[in-house]
Amino acid sequence: MTVKTSTGLDELRTQLPEILAEADYNEVYGVTLSISSTIASDNILQKYLRANANDVAKARTQLLETLKWRKSYQPRALVNASFSRSKFGGLGFVTGGGSSPVATFNIYGAVAANTEATDRAFGDIDEFLRWRVALMERTIDRLNLANATIHVPNYGEGPDPFQAIQVHDYKGVSFFKQNPKVRAASHQAIALFSANYPETMSRKFFVNVPYVMAWLFAAIKLLMSTETAKKLTMLSSASILYAELESDDKDGLIRNSMPTEYGGSAKPLVDIGESVIFNEDEN
Repeated sequence: MTVKTSTGLDELRTQLPEILAEADYNEVYGVTLSISSTIASDNILQKYLRANANDVAKARTQLLETLKWRKSYQPRALVNASFSRSKFGGLGFVTGGGSSPVATFNIYGAVAANTEATDRAFGDIDEFLRWRVALMERTIDRLNLANATIHVPNYGEGPDPFQAIQVHDYKGVSFFKQNPKVRAASHQAIALFSANYPETMSRKFFVNVPYVMAWLFAAIKLLMSTETAKKLTMLSSASILYAELESDDKDGLIRNSMPTEYGGSAKPLVDIGESVIFNEDEN
């Protein structure tokens, strides 16, 4: 199979030896970047180009900073790290993979009803971020980028097939009295993921959000780029999530992998979702 390469991709690939030398690191999303043209390596470069509207200079800068961060933070090691079940149990899951769409679920209501539980999960921001990165790397693994056999299209020429759906479930969460620890941790997580995980999300859903918050959601979208805003959807109920995706479900794979509480035909999320490794000595 041949693919039309963009000037941007060719140019960024040409600069890759300098980028890798400066970063002293060569892995992104589990893919070893190569100065020769391989599908897996080129797909990573395309993600950075697409995230920056094919601006090679901006893509280079973001890629370099990501490589430096990955060398320092070692996110791949977190896939096999263990975390406190009492802090993070039930807070995040990954579903899908293979022929089924990949989805990440962030279940904020798992700790919302208990201030002590909320403080445990979000109080240590560094630990929270490590847990969230571990969950993200597990999501990336299910996209199977390292073994890609198809190309990510050039910017503006079609959708990226290596992206996940992201679901933020706010059932039981108060929007009028937000815990400052949750707010601080969330802000840092957003900054970290925006910088280091470009083009990994196809759609982002905020579910179980009360109608009264619709105005705020609409206002926030006005501050975003059109490309980003169109990926975001607010739903008042989790049960209608599948209905929002049904038009894209030509072969039933989304329905069959979507948990029943989100309108799909699969088992409940706790039964089919993968989480991080938890410490065995905690309940």
